[in-house]
Amino acid sequence: MSDHNDHLPKFMRDFHDQKELFKTIEFVLGPGNVSWVEGHIYVIDRFLKFMAMHGYTLRKTRQGRDLKCAIAERRKVEVEDFLKASKRHGGRT
Repeated sequence: MSDHNDHLPKFMRDFHDQKELFKTIEFVLGPGNVSWVEGHIYVIDRFLKFMAMHGYTLRKTRQGRDLKCAIAERRKVEVEDFLKASKRHGGRT
């Protein structure tokens, strides 16, 4: 029996990796009409599965920026924002 995520590239098959990707999309592009959660659910659970049923797949090209770097940058900003907020509240979280 095939896995329900077989249509995804390996780096997107884990839920936590998917979450990181969609949070980064929202971070880079700014908030859209839907949250990163809604976009994640639609794209992973609906759109890509439907396209895979019809023979389409995602594939990496040699163009563009490194995705791992974009995710790392977003995480760095999140940590910095958390530390600033923590300092404003006397170190209490």
